[in-house]
Amino acid sequence: MIGLLNFKKTASVYREVKNFFFILNTIDKNKGSRDWKRFNLRSDWIGRIYTVISIQEEDLGEEIDVQRFKAMERLKPVNEYLSSLQLSEVIVPNMSEIENSRSYLVIYTPYFAQLSYIWMGMNIFLPLGLIYEFFIK
Repeated sequence: MIGLLNFKKTASVYREVKNFFFILNTIDKNKGSRDWKRFNLRSDWIGRIYTVISIQEEDLGEEIDVQRFKAMERLKPVNEYLSSLQLSEVIVPNMSEIENSRSYLVIYTPYFAQLSYIWMGMNIFLPLGLIYEFFIK
């Protein structure tokens, strides 16, 4: 039973690593596209995608929750674009207000449910360390 659970988790982690490389490849392919520039998207080396959404002048008098909702509405075209790139199932958006500004920073982060430092340590680094200790050293 334990071996089967480990196999399922290993298969899940493999899928997440595969999704991570899919995200990186998709970002590289679309980085210079017209839509990428139109939505002012940026990315980093770990597959996060960034954009800034500004609050419109007429929404400044509204409550913060209403402003946040309207900012989320303005994100709809960006979300549709990322869905067209087949990224919607492997990234998670996080929106935070930029201090002393009337803008929100939106970060689309790769979603990892199983991949963790503990998993990597137990399944990659520990076996490599044991092999080094007993066979190479």
